[in-house]
Amino acid sequence: MKKCLPKNSPKKGCHSKIQTFNTTTQIPEFRKWQIEEFQEWQIQAFTEWQIQAFHWSQIPWFTIKQIPYFEEWQIQHFSKQQTPSFTEWQIKAFTEWQIPWFTEKQIASFTREQIPWFTIKQIASFTPLWSEILFKKYINDEKSWEKINVKNRSISKFI
Repeated sequence: MKKCLPKNSPKKGCHSKIQTFNTTTQIPEFRKWQIEEFQEWQIQAFTEWQIQAFHWSQIPWFTIKQIPYFEEWQIQHFSKQQTPSFTEWQIKAFTEWQIPWFTEKQIASFTREQIPWFTIKQIASFTPLWSEILFKKYINDEKSWEKINVKNRSISKFI
């Protein structure tokens, strides 16, 4: 894979090369080593169509150094099939500023197993609706749900 220079580099054209990756023939064929080779700033060059073209099985191959570089519009284009593929360390790598960029449908698509992987800082950035969606899925029964203080966003003994 050819390495490119950052956007502000005097040598232009690199981002346009990334954006020419074909969504039906090239992106689904990327191997783990190729995805891991993308520089953090190259991640930001992916288009919404390219983000959606990654197969759910490729999502775990993004490194924890790459995750914080996904931009708002890119995060919003991960599909309901891709979101459950994030690993524990990838979820922890999302910043508390990135978490609000997930859509309600994406938040609802996180699995019961993924929910405890969110950090306290990330949980603090949840909207009350997201807290309700995720914690009800995690607890899955009303009595336990009442023990969670959504207002203070604390999960106490459950995680």
